Amino acid sequence: PILLNGNTFDVLNNIPSLQIDELGSLSLLGKMGVLVTINGKQTHLTGTALISYLKSIPATSVANIDLMSIPPAKWSAEGYAGVIDIRTKRDVLKGLKGTVFLGGSKGQLWKYNNGMLIQYGVKKWTINSGFSIPRSSNYFDVIRERQLVAEDNVINTIAQHNQERNHAVELNARIGLDYRISKNSSIELNWNFLQNNYKELGYYQTSFFKAGDLLQSTSSWSNLRNPVHKNSINLHYDFVT
Repeated sequence: PILLNGNTFDVLNNIPSLQIDELGSLSLLGKMGVLVTINGKQTHLTGTALISYLKSIPATSVANIDLMSIPPAKWSAEGYAGVIDIRTKRDVLKGLKGTVFLGGSKGQLWKYNNGMLIQYGVKKWTINSGFSIPRSSNYFDVIRERQLVAEDNVINTIAQHNQERNHAVELNARIGLDYRISKNSSIELNWNFLQNNYKELGYYQTSFFKAGDLLQSTSSWSNLRNPVHKNSINLHYDFVT
């Protein structure tokens, strides 16, 4: 029933050695840090963006799925614990296909993941592109108190108050051109762009008391900005026997 009516995410969820959830956490044979590729090519998607993409591929479009607990040399250098390669049937590359995904939640701070994927194939050529804007955020306000009893029964107290909020807004863009040379081989040129803006604002205080009297107090603040910009161009040749 899954192969007839489900999607690729449903198929992966029914493989015993693979665990995958709605947040995009993957493990293969208990190992985290797994890479998902489509027809031997990196998707450059993670988290809920990857899950949305997998749900957009019907199970009937999948030819086979290769699980590699030991990644090939070209991926092992990047620190991946394993590779899941999804091979699709060639006829799914014909015509125009697109996926739009939207999602968000709010606690103390907003979290969201929005984007779109577009693919157009004609004869031996395929153009594929993707765009996503995910935002992750964290907030904590922690008060800790530790009491130490000295030999003279005097109580020493260490009190901590840590408060921090941080968020990262990421922009991902990708465009690729694929040419099918023959039934068993293809070549693809990809351009990928990544922009990540991390911001952190925090306040941290530690106080020392002896028998209820304040001996010392230290305070610190953080106001961190860490922008990251990356551009990459990849030329990929794929041959399948």
